[in-house]
Amino acid sequence: VCMMYRFLSIARNGTKATHKLLALRNVTNLFGKRRVAIALTPQIEPILDVLEDLASEEDKNLRSTMITLLANLAITLRFGKDVSTEKVRCLSLVNMMLDGNDQPKQKVNLLLTLGTLLYRDEAVKSAAKDLDTETLIGEVSKTYGSQMANLNNIAAELLICCSANKDEKFV
Repeated sequence: VCMMYRFLSIARNGTKATHKLLALRNVTNLFGKRRVAIALTPQIEPILDVLEDLASEEDKNLRSTMITLLANLAITLRFGKDVSTEKVRCLSLVNMMLDGNDQPKQKVNLLLTLGTLLYRDEAVKSAAKDLDTETLIGEVSKTYGSQMANLNNIAAELLICCSANKDEKFV
């Protein structure tokens, strides 16, 4: 945990994109192991704080690492209890990142992360409606759909998921 905070400090305060990148990659790797990820679940708030601070960064490698970390956090939060607040913060970050200038593959990764967050969580679905995520998904699909074969299919499934209410069966 101490090392994670050190890495987060470097990511937040580093003067070079490379330093931020390497620090975030180390944090990302921590969440690559299930046991460690579960143990770190209570420490997700400071990670989200740093990601929010870095969301406007333009370095493509740094953004790619941020997207991977968001995906790892979304997977970890799927198995947590009482983590809707953290999931909504992740959703907000995904929305911010979707609005950025990333490669089509990164847009697909963000959409998949979004799907992980939305899966069977009414609080996140409600927040997605409040954040107008459906419009953002449509814009990403329109802009990048012709560049990635599966992006439009993923976007269509997400739009169905966003509009489904808790009484509908969506798997």
